[in-house]
Order: sequence, then C-alpha cells, then structure tokens
Amino acid sequence: MELGYWNIKGRAELLRILLAYFGFSYKEVNPSSREEAQAIFAKYHFNFPNLPYLVDGEVQITESSAIPVYLAHKANRPEFFGKPGLDHVHHQEILGVLHDLLEIISQTITREDGQEHFKSKRDFLERKFGDIAKFLGEKEFVLGYITYADFVLAGLLLLQRKIAAALKTDSIDAKFANLKNHADRVYSLPGVKEYVLSDAAKARLFLPPSLTKLQIQ
Repeated sequence: MELGYWNIKGRAELLRILLAYFGFSYKEVNPSSREEAQAIFAKYHFNFPNLPYLVDGEVQITESSAIPVYLAHKANRPEFFGKPGLDHVHHQEILGVLHDLLEIISQTITREDGQEHFKSKRDFLERKFGDIAKFLGEKEFVLGYITYADFVLAGLLLLQRKIAAALKTDSIDAKFANLKNHADRVYSLPGVKEYVLSDAAKARLFLPPSLTKLQIQ
C-alpha cells in the first residue's frame, strides 16, 4: 500500500495510526509542493484527486473519511464502525460530537486569537467532553469494543492536551479520569504504541508553521 500526504500530522496521522493498528505495511509519499502532488495524482486514477490518498493495487482512493472505511473492510472488521443496528447509529452520533469538538480545538491552533478562542469555548468543550465521559462510563471503549470512534476520541484528547500544555492551562481531560485512561488505552494498543513512539511520529508537526500560530507536535 502507498499512503500519500504532506510530511505533517494533519489529516493523515489517524490514518497512519490505523495502518499500524491493523498491521498493514505501506510506504509513505510526502510531496513537497502542490506541483509535486499534482504530478503524483497524474500517475493514478483517483475519482477525486486529493491528499491524503491511499493506493492498494487497483484500489485508489482519497479523503480521510473514506480511507478508514476501506482499511476496516480490508482487515475484515466491519464492526469497526459499529455493529449493525443501534450501535452503528450511536457510533455516528459520537463522531458528530467529536467533529464539532475537533473544529473548535483546531481553530485554537490556526486563529490569531487562538488562546482567547480556547478560553471562550472552554465551558462548551468541558460540557461535551463530560457528555462523552458519561457515555463511556466504566467501559474500556465507547461501544464496549474497539471502534473508529475510539481512535478519533483518543487523538482529540491528545491534541487538546498538547494545546493546553502550550497555553499553560489545565487539560480538559484532567477532569475526566475515564477519558484520560481511554486515550492511554488506545495509544497502548499493539502497533499503535510502537508507531506513536517512533521518531517519525515524534518529528512531525501537526500543521506547517505557515498555517498555525501555535506550534505543537
């Protein structure tokens, strides 16, 4: 398999983690310019040329929301997006909440007034993370078994933890021990642990300096 993306975390970091979790070997291509990316696109037959992309033989797909679906099916893990029925519905419900949280937290990195923005949204963030903590309860994973939402949640918790450290303020998940334990549990999964401790993972910035006012890794 071939994964293509800029040499940053961005939208591909979760894909790298999933590839490690499922145990898929792959090579990564990091274009250094838009022109180089366009040249790579010309080699393939993407319906919607974009970064990140994944090439697996005749399968050539893009979009960070579609690639995890392909990886789960390739790993014969359709329940990774929730078992059929209400589990699948609840999984989508959780992803919706996490998407809202990610949008707010990401703006903290990119906005000129990021610190003030984070402070102004803190009550909302704490309330939503509190809802997730309540839903999680004493379960190891949000639906009781590992799903895509667990990886999204763990990544989001880690991101806000790093932002809080950069802003010298308390991490939101410090209020919710089960969320902290959940993130630690996900990042200790076989394959995942080895990837996040790798030099490549540690070296990548979340976004390039030109797009952010708050540098985190």
